[in-house]
Amino acid sequence: MSFSAHLAAADVTLAAVFDETPFVAIKMGRPAGAAMASDPVPVEGIEPLPFMGTVDFEPSSTGFGTSSRVAPDDRAPRRVTTILVTAMVTGLAWVPKAGDQLQRVSDGTLYRIVMVDDDETGRVGFWLNRIGKV
Repeated sequence: MSFSAHLAAADVTLAAVFDETPFVAIKMGRPAGAAMASDPVPVEGIEPLPFMGTVDFEPSSTGFGTSSRVAPDDRAPRRVTTILVTAMVTGLAWVPKAGDQLQRVSDGTLYRIVMVDDDETGRVGFWLNRIGKV
């Protein structure tokens, strides 16, 4: 058995153990003829996709403001939270991409996918921005 096959088997085991947060993926796009600046809307004909994932919040990062003002609050470090959802995507009807939305079922929080990490083992990482609640 190759290393990739062992890694894929480990990913399946991880999904069974750790993927306990229900999400719904919503395919987003712009209607034909819509301006590039228009907000994306759910794509008609593509059903929302329920799946289980693992969510990880990393609040320890900090970002520094770039304000030229001298007030201490403008120069103080700001908390930046990195949000990552990992999930098995093998067997899903479609795979969410950057620009699509994820909704956490438990509280209705909406996230926009900004980047997808895919190592081609079937388990992907969705890097997210929080955009609100339903």
